[in-house]
Amino acid sequence: MTLFARIFGLNALVLVVAGAALVLTPASIDVDPKAEQVVVLALGIVILLVVDLVLLRGALRPLSRLIGDMRTVDLLVPGRRVPREEHAPRELAELTDAFNDMIDRLEHERQASATASFDASESERLRIARELHDQTSQDLTALVLMLERGDRDGARGLAEEILAGVRTIITELRPDPLEELGLADALRSLCDRAERTGGVPVACSVGEEVPELDGAAQVAVYRVAQEALSNAIRHAHASMITVAFMEDGTLTVVDDGLGLLPGGSEGVGLRGMRERALTVGATLTVDGHAGTGTTVRMALPADGVAG
Repeated sequence: MTLFARIFGLNALVLVVAGAALVLTPASIDVDPKAEQVVVLALGIVILLVVDLVLLRGALRPLSRLIGDMRTVDLLVPGRRVPREEHAPRELAELTDAFNDMIDRLEHERQASATASFDASESERLRIARELHDQTSQDLTALVLMLERGDRDGARGLAEEILAGVRTIITELRPDPLEELGLADALRSLCDRAERTGGVPVACSVGEEVPELDGAAQVAVYRVAQEALSNAIRHAHASMITVAFMEDGTLTVVDDGLGLLPGGSEGVGLRGMRERALTVGATLTVDGHAGTGTTVRMALPADGVAG
């Protein structure tokens, strides 16, 4: 029996009992009711309401238990599910199954996200370690040899190259332009650098009056723009990219590259952008079809954007 049918049946039962009481008992109401008749009518209504209340509370008790079970589910304790109650109305059984399916999906996405984040972090550590070992450590060894030979000019030039390389690594780890330039100029600098290194025209539309954001939101905007530009250049093979940051806190990166493959899974870069957006309560959408380019849009929450 459905929940609707159960509630309708209980209310119909109450009404039938009330009608039977009027037919089978001497109770009646005159055109000009007397005080005793009004008291009897009011008492009858109260009794019917109490009976209806008791019956409905019993009918809806499985729903209350289901709500209580839902509140005990914790994503930090995987594998816990809401038990499906026997003889429960069909809607409650379907709601239980839908809730458990949602928890399954959330746990799977959480595990996939954590795995991707860990893999990306380990990959970045290996890349930095390899770069320091293959380039910086060898340059330092050469610098020591130059100093031993007394080649001060060569040592000075090599030291400057080493310093520039270390600064590049630091910049990749932390977006220093945000601290030095502010978000608007940092985005423009990012577009200019992507155009120079990637060889792809990048149109940057960033207004002078960008919204006032806290540090976490600024980093999120910068990193999402950085990752979207990198994807458009390295993977989408775009010939034109447009980056825009509006006063309402919306970042948009549009390219005319290969677009999204139908049925393709999200890569580490896209999952990373979604995680960045989630950390500041922003909404990230990725639209596009094969051969038509891709649009990445991140909208910051209204309460996180100062006017």
